[in-house]
Amino acid sequence: MRFVAATAMALGLAISASADEPRALPNPPAPHAPGAPYAPAGVPDRIILTVGADPARSVGITYRTDTRQSLGRLELVRAVPGPAQNPQRQILEAETQALETGNGIAHHHRFALDGLEPGTAYSYRVEGAYGWTGWIDFRTAADSDEPFQLVYLGDVQNYIGEVGHRVITQAIRHASNPAVITTAGDFVSQRADMVHDDEWGQWWDTGTLHYASIPHIPAAGNHEYIPGEMPDGSSVRVLGPHWPLQFVLPENGVPSAQATSFYSDYQGVRFIVPDVTAVLSLGQMEATTDWIREVASASEANWNVVVMHQPLITCARPENTDLIHESWLPMFEEVGIHLVLQGHDHCYGRWSNADNPRRPGAEPAPQTGPVSIVTVVGGKMYALNDRVANEADRWGEGTQLYHLIDFSRDELAYTAYTAQGTLYDAFTLTRRDDGAVWIADDLASLPPVRECVDDDTGPDGFACTSREK
Repeated sequence: MRFVAATAMALGLAISASADEPRALPNPPAPHAPGAPYAPAGVPDRIILTVGADPARSVGITYRTDTRQSLGRLELVRAVPGPAQNPQRQILEAETQALETGNGIAHHHRFALDGLEPGTAYSYRVEGAYGWTGWIDFRTAADSDEPFQLVYLGDVQNYIGEVGHRVITQAIRHASNPAVITTAGDFVSQRADMVHDDEWGQWWDTGTLHYASIPHIPAAGNHEYIPGEMPDGSSVRVLGPHWPLQFVLPENGVPSAQATSFYSDYQGVRFIVPDVTAVLSLGQMEATTDWIREVASASEANWNVVVMHQPLITCARPENTDLIHESWLPMFEEVGIHLVLQGHDHCYGRWSNADNPRRPGAEPAPQTGPVSIVTVVGGKMYALNDRVANEADRWGEGTQLYHLIDFSRDELAYTAYTAQGTLYDAFTLTRRDDGAVWIADDLASLPPVRECVDDDTGPDGFACTSREK
């Protein structure tokens, strides 16, 4: 397999924009100045913590430097309450790889930490040519099903530095004490409207040290892939070079898609993360379906949550993607999936039963299949299709959202908020004494559904930037 023509394209730096790019927002990004402002330097940056297969005992950490730091190093200690650091520290050496982009050559340093103690606060720092960073704290998961809160985000992708960052900032500020962050794919666009490494730099700006201290559950989207070419000249999708260097993930996924699929058990919740782009474009349907079935069926967790990019049910496109809708929706019910968190469609939708959607005044009822969510963080918006109002419990258009989910042994409480922190949707799944799961909400107490009035006017009276899919 070889990448398309130019080296720059191979690195995801110069891919032609599609004809259906969204209308520009009023303040498009400034032209790229090579090497600035996202060039690697002597100070470590892009530090991120990712979950391990057993987050009570393992995490992944990556960071980036310029080439003067030829070997990445990390110091790890148990956190202490005072400023004098614990002298009993480990010094770990990284797996280091180089990546050349429009911002120059960077060294990406990767660590897989294992053998940690459950429910324990640790401090770590990483080294660059100018010295060590400050100490960064994180806490391993408890070795039990203690309650915790998750921040769930949809596609950031476009206009990250212009409008995407405000949603993530508001989400983390709003969360009481988030234990985990999950992003359902399309972190960046990887198209010609920006240098791709700049896009990743902007994404890192949205979370900075939060990403270094709160473990992330990342799902790969279609924009994490770039165009590639087979030896016979046929086209193929290739995983972009940033992904495997930036995320250390559990090695328990689909055997033929280990870099982008995995599962992780966090305090009574099993998170299952398939790569739907590999399913739809790389012939991974059978292997991925078998893997999900096996992993979900073996779960002893209180709640089983799938995080994936392309959705089971669409709020924007004329038709659902039959390959996964027809096969996975009944399979998810069969193997006990309770919640599916998705992106891809840049609109909002929540479905508990598309054949019999919940309406204002609905009483609590048994929930026999997964609740399916689609959402968006970034500035590119899609118009709603003509089915969503008849199938979804709740929907929205032209609206940036973030979501907080509180998990406990017998309750899953979900809330969705607009960019400025206004409650937009909420429901609760509760497990009763007989083991049955019931859904309850109060749609009547929520604000009106946000829809664009016409092609020109959005739900807030400003310009509607949604476009048809």
